[in-house]
Amino acid sequence: MSSEESQKLLSDVRLGVIMGLIRHVDLKKINDLMLMIQPAYLQKLAGAELRPDERDVRRAELLRKNLVPGGSL
Repeated sequence: MSSEESQKLLSDVRLGVIMGLIRHVDLKKINDLMLMIQPAYLQKLAGAELRPDERDVRRAELLRKNLVPGGSL
């Protein structure tokens, strides 16, 4: 998932949380994820430089892991 697409979708989820339409996701978690999906942060987590396609995969995995009810950051 690209950085641009993930930012857009997280922004939509954030709006849903603020409006009370999404209840199982914490606003702090969304805010943290908006930082964690940035290319430099993903590379820091990986401990290595990643190609754009590798970052896209790791970004999608990170979002999937953390947006499932019961997931944790």
